[in-house]
Amino acid sequence: MQSARASHTLGDLVDLWGTINEVKIVSDHGFLDGGELPPGLNDFGAFMMAMRHLSMAHGLAYEQVKRGGHGFGGGHSDPLA
Repeated sequence: MQSARASHTLGDLVDLWGTINEVKIVSDHGFLDGGELPPGLNDFGAFMMAMRHLSMAHGLAYEQVKRGGHGFGGGHSDPLA
C-alpha cells in the first residue's frame, strides 16, 4: 500500500500525516450536488458508494501509517484513538 511505503520512507521528515480530508464534502460535491467536482453527478447511490469507499481508504491509510510507527502529529493526540 502506498501509505505504508510513504510512511516508511518519509517518516523521519514528516511531522503531521493526513489521509483523506472531508470525506462527505468530496463525495457530496462530486456525486450529489451535480457538478462542483468531477464526475459532477446527482446520484444518491453513487454518493453513498463514494462515501463508503473513501471512508474505507481513510481507515486503511490510517492503519498503514500508524503500523509504520509514525503518528498523526508531533505531540498531537491521535484523533481516532
